[in-house]
Amino acid sequence: MVTLSELLSKGGLAKGRVVAGKDYLSNIVTWLHVLESPSIVDWMAPGELVITNLYSLIEKPDMQRELIRRMKDAQAAGIIIKVRRWVEDIPKAIFEEAENCGLPIIELPPEVSYHQVMQPVYTILLNQQLELLERSEQIHRSLTEVIVTGGEIDTLCATISELVANPVLIFDSTATLIAEYGANDCKGENLAVLDEYFTKAISEGAQTKGPVEIQFSFQGRPVDALITPAVAGEELWGFLMVLQSGRPIDNLDRKTMEHGVLILALLEAKIRSMRIVESRLKGNFLHDLLAGKAGAEEQMIYRSQALGLDLTASLTVAVFSLPETTCRDISDEETFRLCSRILEQIIAEVSAARVPAIFNHEGLKIIALFETEGQSVPRLVEACIKRIRRSFPSVELNVGIGGNSTGSSQIIQSYEDALQVLRVGKKLSAGKPGIYTYENLRIYCLLDNIASNPKTNIFISEKLGALIEYDKTKGNMLVPTMEEYFSCHRNAKETAARLYIHRHTLSNRLRQIEEITGLSFDNPENFFVLELLLHLIKLKG
Repeated sequence: MVTLSELLSKGGLAKGRVVAGKDYLSNIVTWLHVLESPSIVDWMAPGELVITNLYSLIEKPDMQRELIRRMKDAQAAGIIIKVRRWVEDIPKAIFEEAENCGLPIIELPPEVSYHQVMQPVYTILLNQQLELLERSEQIHRSLTEVIVTGGEIDTLCATISELVANPVLIFDSTATLIAEYGANDCKGENLAVLDEYFTKAISEGAQTKGPVEIQFSFQGRPVDALITPAVAGEELWGFLMVLQSGRPIDNLDRKTMEHGVLILALLEAKIRSMRIVESRLKGNFLHDLLAGKAGAEEQMIYRSQALGLDLTASLTVAVFSLPETTCRDISDEETFRLCSRILEQIIAEVSAARVPAIFNHEGLKIIALFETEGQSVPRLVEACIKRIRRSFPSVELNVGIGGNSTGSSQIIQSYEDALQVLRVGKKLSAGKPGIYTYENLRIYCLLDNIASNPKTNIFISEKLGALIEYDKTKGNMLVPTMEEYFSCHRNAKETAARLYIHRHTLSNRLRQIEEITGLSFDNPENFFVLELLLHLIKLKG
């Protein structure tokens, strides 16, 4: 881009004198016209500069003022007026109007010809256009080469960074950073400033607009950043961000970003297709493995290795469960699509963490088998949930994590443990979503096995039947009071505070419990029996 200020040192303009609008010499000049009639203003484009001797406007102050106002409205870069031939000096009407509206006026002495002004200006502008065409061709060639040569997202990121001469970051559709070039100083705390934008953009999906300017911290100083969503096929595929830490971002850089996000969408679509095919193969194997139909142990190990998993390593099964209430008001097809998209997010997060895993999608459940050596499965699952919530804020998942295993039989056991801990966790949390591990809830899984025994009902009825019936008929809160009392480790003061009752009221309730059950709180063994019974009641639902 060439400014008016830069042109004032070229050719005949070097002999000109700025008489008005001196604060606007940074105006961009896109072309130069000779003005013979004021009507030319009707066809002017922004940034155009005009040169005139005012012959058609001699002694017409009203038309002179109108000319300046219309040029300003047309976003003209300025006006060059040659004096002494038809006007002795710059007319007062033109000077005053130009000063008032901020339009630069350059007074050109009579000895300077139009040619001396126009030839160097046209040379500069045409050379600039040629440079822009060459850059445009280079942009097209470089970005096309990324596709033709089978380049990946890292290659795209590096190519765009070189074209715009600035650091570049690329995020996927869940706002997870997947590539950067020249921006390795960008840490999590820096990226946190983008959370508000990403949350809004992801919720809008394909309707999100761009590019958007954001102030960003880079290398210890604030820089302006431009972020553009990659939207194609009515779907949001990711985000492209350029940090303006090198040269200023110009119109061609914006064009580069426009083309870049289309290629990003294409690459992400290709990655997604590959993941879907790969996931289907892995899903079939995992289904056969958990059903005991994967063949002999040696054959299973061979198949798993072909799919990137080592069955002889330490492995853990996790089951992600979508609540039925989430899908109550949508069709089966929409439910399947939702589960598939959630699975995509899980696979993307696990792939980013470089954890070998295979997955299967069955109904409202997504089953994952992870290699766990050196990995924290709960932490990995938490990262998956966080990623899913970014794309689907209203979706709440429950996750059951089985025990560590090796070999097919132990993997099946880990799967059964995951299902049980999922069921037990839901009961203990009263249906609230959460991540439940076999390691933490193992004792409750054992109790769950006891709770399913028919004799357990008899035991509960014998010990707590009268108390439960008393609460029902009297509308009292004796069973909940006892639950809270044990939850507070039999601390009366804390229990009363949690129940919002007086200490004397709590004492009366505890005495009633003793009288109805016949179990004294003075006997430590009774504490064990009562607490066990409460857990069994909760596990029975």
